[in-house]
Amino acid sequence: YTDTATPPEGGDRFITFRVFTQCGQRAVRTARLTVVPPPYAGADADTVFCADASALPLFPLLGAGAQSGGAWTPGNGTFDPGADAPGTYTYVVEAFDGCKADTAVVVLE
Repeated sequence: YTDTATPPEGGDRFITFRVFTQCGQRAVRTARLTVVPPPYAGADADTVFCADASALPLFPLLGAGAQSGGAWTPGNGTFDPGADAPGTYTYVVEAFDGCKADTAVVVLE
């Protein structure tokens, strides 16, 4: 089984096994495969801010499909040009169910 979606979509998949002999079909068994998508922090991004701009949430910069609930370092996920330093901000979605954590980086200039 190969799930080509990026990231894979969660949910149940059903796989049917059929056993045939010379006499025809002898058995049918179905197995359920539960797909748990791996953590997805989103896409890396960079952007330029003006010093007098208002505060902006960083999460939308990660693009479609980024999982909420991760942690930003430094900060809390909002960039305030009047108070925060430009630079690299990292968003991490923690590992779970045997999957590795995922990280996205936003560079603010």
